[in-house]
Amino acid sequence: MKGGEMTMRDLLKRLELKQVDLLVRERLLRNSDMNHPRNMFSLQQVREELKTLQIKLDMIDILRSIELETNKKGAVTHATEQNESV
Repeated sequence: MKGGEMTMRDLLKRLELKQVDLLVRERLLRNSDMNHPRNMFSLQQVREELKTLQIKLDMIDILRSIELETNKKGAVTHATEQNESV
């Protein structure tokens, strides 16, 4: 990994930390005065960010599953090719 590059695992950790932060902010906003328009707007924004973030987390999870499956198939193919060459 070169300087500045981020692995999928690093990205996942960063997004999970952001999700925790947003969940805390959502809880604080829900416990605040909901009659105030600014609080309602902020809560709505946080919920939209949480939805978007969850989509990103789901996409990363799918990509990681595909990557693992591809790596397994590659290892099996490599082992089969070596057995055939013997």
